[in-house]
Amino acid sequence: MDERISNPALYKIATDDMNFEILRGVPVKLRKSLEKALADAAGAKDVFHADLSRMGGRARKSDALQDLILELVGEDQDMTESELLDKLKGEAGAGVVTSIDEPSDLLAGDTQCIHFVNDDGRPKKASVYGLKDRLSRAKTNLQNSR
Repeated sequence: MDERISNPALYKIATDDMNFEILRGVPVKLRKSLEKALADAAGAKDVFHADLSRMGGRARKSDALQDLILELVGEDQDMTESELLDKLKGEAGAGVVTSIDEPSDLLAGDTQCIHFVNDDGRPKKASVYGLKDRLSRAKTNLQNSR
């Protein structure tokens, strides 16, 4: 209770809650004690903190493929999606990119993917259709860093 009373926000919420009971005309023997009002305020604070934390989300982290795209776009900022795909095909097997699916090798309904090794050494894959988003993100990142 001493810890809760020393928190000005909790104390204000608790006293406001108790004053509201007085205004509503709640009989004295049915009113909350200061200890109960402080406990309710602390519970409400925990709910608000949890909700705010959820709304914050997580920071985006780039993977090894995005880092490579950023490096390639740094050399040529006017690069198109098809030019980027060609450069990535040239990088295949030499470093980050291990392979890129050929459309002729895919079954109907399969998505063409870029297979790469992430910074932690785990193999990953990314859709070729998402390349345009990765390219625009890299261009934006480069413009913002200048």
